[in-house]
Amino acid sequence: MTEKERRLIRELKKGKPPMEAARRAGYHIRWKGDMARLLARPLVAEALDQGKKVLTKERMKEALERIAFGSVEDAVRFMDGTEQKPEEELFPVAELKRRQAGYEMKFYDRLRAMEMLERLEEGEFAKGIKSLGKILEESALAIREHE
Repeated sequence: MTEKERRLIRELKKGKPPMEAARRAGYHIRWKGDMARLLARPLVAEALDQGKKVLTKERMKEALERIAFGSVEDAVRFMDGTEQKPEEELFPVAELKRRQAGYEMKFYDRLRAMEMLERLEEGEFAKGIKSLGKILEESALAIREHE
């Protein structure tokens, strides 16, 4: 195993996205085929799987930012049929339901996500993880109550 591969595996195990991990390891990925071949290597694929399980403060912050500040326009365009594939992920969408007259969309609580971001910035990471779970649970209960 080369030193580059070791660095790549180390970055992937930390939970870094594949392109960022490859760049940090010193790879120059020019097209998707290069990345696919790199990720197909057994040790690299295993490291990627391990990295996906890592919940880091950075990943938590990114997820909360997408909930708090993500655009709902893509979801609306996707649902009304004007957009075949949303440009952005439908991250702020908590639930989609098909109704007789169309679809119903419910979104995650943006204010709660902003509160969680504030806690993360204040260094209350452990409390933040617990509270995010509680936020998601409360959101699910609220949705059930409205049905």
